[in-house]
Amino acid sequence: MAVIRPWALVTGASSGLGVDFARQLALKGWNLVLTARRRDRLESLAEALRRDTGAEVLVLDGDLALPQFRDALVAAATLDRKLQMVINNAGFGQQDPFLDGAYARWQDVMTLNMTALVDLSWRLGRHMRDHGLPSHLVNIASIGAYQPVPTFAVYAASKSFVRDFSEAIAFELAVTNVAVTCVCPGATKTEFMDTAGLKLNRVAQLGLQSSEACVREALNAALAGRRLVVTGWLNKVVTFMTRFAPRGLAARLSEQSMRPPG
Repeated sequence: MAVIRPWALVTGASSGLGVDFARQLALKGWNLVLTARRRDRLESLAEALRRDTGAEVLVLDGDLALPQFRDALVAAATLDRKLQMVINNAGFGQQDPFLDGAYARWQDVMTLNMTALVDLSWRLGRHMRDHGLPSHLVNIASIGAYQPVPTFAVYAASKSFVRDFSEAIAFELAVTNVAVTCVCPGATKTEFMDTAGLKLNRVAQLGLQSSEACVREALNAALAGRRLVVTGWLNKVVTFMTRFAPRGLAARLSEQSMRPPG
């Protein structure tokens, strides 16, 4: 008798954490809907996953910041299939003093990190709730969600939103078939740092985690039904201690940890 593989959707699947979410889910027996802007990378990943794991993989390329693409994505991803996991991984940041950065860039950060995530959480969350099978909504935040971060202000604030939003709807959906998990990684070895113009000093590098390890911890937490997970032991210590620090001190310490080397 053939084994029926459940379906998961991963956003931001062309690099970094998204690639590792796809790989690890395929190895765990999931079929995949992968989306990002770079179709060539998605197709290359999909081909490797089909060959190495036997997973069925659907590739949908486009820009999640555009409402019309989100419409097309939801329609295609849910056509003749029941998603049982949605990983809202797509997101980006920019390191710059707030008034020195271009407002259009800050607007892009807010649109992708918050608006697109809430939209997909609502539409695909309803899809999962309505089909009734055990399901998981996984939203990727950051340890930046735990304190204000000078020179990374918009990104950190957007991730604080993701954390609070995810914890709230996790409470609301606790009586349903949909479990919600918010994942808060720290610095991770991915393309994110290059895109954000981020250069870590020695203090920040202490918490640097591999993408594979971060995703493994995140998936274990999600599949166990945990509502919130901070990945990496040092990140756990830092976020725990932040709870007891005055907000002004937390901002000063985060600014020092994010200050470029030199």
